[in-house]
Amino acid sequence: MLSITSSLLVMTALFNIVLAFFIFRKNWKEPVNTFFGLYLISLSTWAIVLVGYQTAVSSEAAIYYGKAAYAAALLIGMSFYLFSVVFPEGKKPNSRMLIGVCAVPILYILALLEPTFLIEKITIHDWGKDVQ
Repeated sequence: MLSITSSLLVMTALFNIVLAFFIFRKNWKEPVNTFFGLYLISLSTWAIVLVGYQTAVSSEAAIYYGKAAYAAALLIGMSFYLFSVVFPEGKKPNSRMLIGVCAVPILYILALLEPTFLIEKITIHDWGKDVQ
């Protein structure tokens, strides 16, 4: 059974996914819709990953979900910034800016594949998880 926190995260993720579906269904080719939809999907991903981290019963799974939470958080920042760039006028960002904004999160996400980057070890206790 999920805790109240996990249940709220799941409900928030489902709400954001449904909202993204309606936004993409309306007109997914509009830059404002595209980037706001990506923002909602990254928020949903982050929420689901946090539920996975909270419910992980092994250290390996907790490390996986912990690193995935960092990756999802990077995608939240990237997608929100891109949405804020296109929101007022709805113009597509130029390629150089798009590559520049996407490069940093992608490089950090690739760095997360390194086993000791950010999270070396997680010990599961009765009171919670100890991250090192």
